[in-house]
Amino acid sequence: MRTVLPSKIASAAVVIAAAASSVCAAPPQAAPPSPLPRGLKEWAVEYSVTGGIRPYTHSVSVTSDGALVGIDTNARHHIIARASAEVVAKVAAFLNHAHTATRVVPGPDQRVTDLVLKTGGKDYLIAGTPEIFQVLDNAFGVAVADGLIGEWRESEWKLCTPVPQLAPGDIDAAIDTLAFKNDGSFSVTWPGGPRTTGVPHVQVPDYYGRYTLEPAQGYFQMRIEGGRFIPTDVVNKGQFGIADGTLIIRNAWFGTKQARKKPDICELTFVRK
Repeated sequence: MRTVLPSKIASAAVVIAAAASSVCAAPPQAAPPSPLPRGLKEWAVEYSVTGGIRPYTHSVSVTSDGALVGIDTNARHHIIARASAEVVAKVAAFLNHAHTATRVVPGPDQRVTDLVLKTGGKDYLIAGTPEIFQVLDNAFGVAVADGLIGEWRESEWKLCTPVPQLAPGDIDAAIDTLAFKNDGSFSVTWPGGPRTTGVPHVQVPDYYGRYTLEPAQGYFQMRIEGGRFIPTDVVNKGQFGIADGTLIIRNAWFGTKQARKKPDICELTFVRK
C-alpha cells in the first residue's frame, strides 16, 4: 500500500482550492460609462483630430445657438460661420444618448480623435460615432464652400523660389476680380477690361467657367467655358484655404495676361472686394 505524506495532502488541497476559486470567480466587469447631463439648453461640441508624424489639426465645433468654427491646418482653413438648424438638431439628438469616454494614450506619431462636450463650465470627453463625425465634417465643408462665394481681389503673391528682384514685365497686374457663385460658376477679370454700357457699369470678365470643390480638404478644379481672353497657360486645379477674410490659392494658376512668360509663382492671396 502506497503512503501519502501529510505535507503532500495539504499541498494538494491548496491547489484544488485555488482552482475552484478561479473557476467560480466572476470575470472583472468594465466600469459602466459615466452619465452625462441631459436636456441641455446651452452646449458646445468640439470634434478634433490632432497629431501625427507631421503636426496636424482638424477641428469642428458647433454650439447650441449654431455658431460654427472649423480649422484645418493642412488646407489652411479657419472658418467662422453658422451651422444649419438641421445640424444643431442632429448634434442635440446625439447628446441625448451620448456617454463619457476614457482618454486613450496614443502611440508615437499617431493621430488622436477627441469629441468634447462643454456645458455648465465643465468639459466632458465623450464617445463619438462615425455618424456624428460625418455630420460635423459635412457642416464644415458647407461652411468652407459658402465662404468661397463672392468677389475677391488679388492682394499679393509668393514666388516658388525667391529672387533678388524682378524685371519690369515679369509680373502681370493683379487680378481685379476673382468671382465664385453658389451655382458653381466662376470668372476671372484683370483690370482695364471693357465695361458694359448703361448704369451701373459692369466689368466684362476675361474668362469664365465652372468649378468643383473638395471643400474641407481644400482642393478645387476649374473648367473654362468661354471669355474674351483665355490664357494658354492656365493650371486649372490646386488647393485653396480661407482664413481671416483672405483666400489663399496654391499651385493653381489663372493664367498670364501680359507678362513675357509665366512667372514662378506658387501662391496667390486674395481679399474680399
